[in-house]
Amino acid sequence: MNYGILWAVVITDRFLESKGFGSHAKVVHMTVANPLRLEDIGSLLPAEFALVERVKMDKDSHLVNVTAQVRVKPGEVQGLLERLRLNEKVRTFEVE
Repeated sequence: MNYGILWAVVITDRFLESKGFGSHAKVVHMTVANPLRLEDIGSLLPAEFALVERVKMDKDSHLVNVTAQVRVKPGEVQGLLERLRLNEKVRTFEVE
């Protein structure tokens, strides 16, 4: 019985995700030009759904590496990618 309930939840979850309901955790790795303020990160990532995990500054190259966990709806991933691509401070990015 428990096994049947588990499968029902998994199937329902996948169905709802395919219809754009719910959110997904994505890990974003970015290399951003320095100087970088906290407000700059907030403009790149959805502030209410982002948790910055690591910030590493490379003083020689004047770049900042940022790793953050972001929760976005499936339909909003493309907008996140576009926002990162168009930002002049973002040098490289990867979303997992």
